Amino acid sequence: MNDTTTQDGATAPGPEVAFVTGAASGIGLATATRLGRAGYRVALVDLDAGKRAAAEADLKALGLNVKGYALNVCDRAAVSRMMDDEGRVDVVVCAGGVYTPPLVEGVTEGDFRRTL
Repeated sequence: MNDTTTQDGATAPGPEVAFVTGAASGIGLATATRLGRAGYRVALVDLDAGKRAAAEADLKALGLNVKGYALNVCDRAAVSRMMDDEGRVDVVVCAGGVYTPPLVEGVTEGDFRRTL
C-alpha cells in the first residue's frame, strides 16, 4: 500500500493508516499485526502504556510500521492530537474493551460511560 486515492480523487502519499484500539493485547494486537503485515502503518492505541510500549517494540522488531499511543479514546483532545500526528486515518478498528464486574444494578454512571 503506497499511494491511495482520496474521496475527491486526489492521490494521498504513503501507506494507509490503521487506527487500532486495544492494540496491546488480544484481538487488538492480532489485528494490528495483521494490518501491519498487509502494509498499513498502524497507530497502536491502548490505555496501558507499558503493554502498549511492549507491543510496539515487538511489532517494530518484526519490521512493521507502527507507532504507539497511550491514550483514552474517550478523550477527544488526545484522539485529535493523535490524528494530527498521523496526518490521516484510513481504517479504524475498535478492539479495546473494559470489564466492570458488578451486576447491572451496581454499575455507576461512570462505569457505564467507560464501558461504552
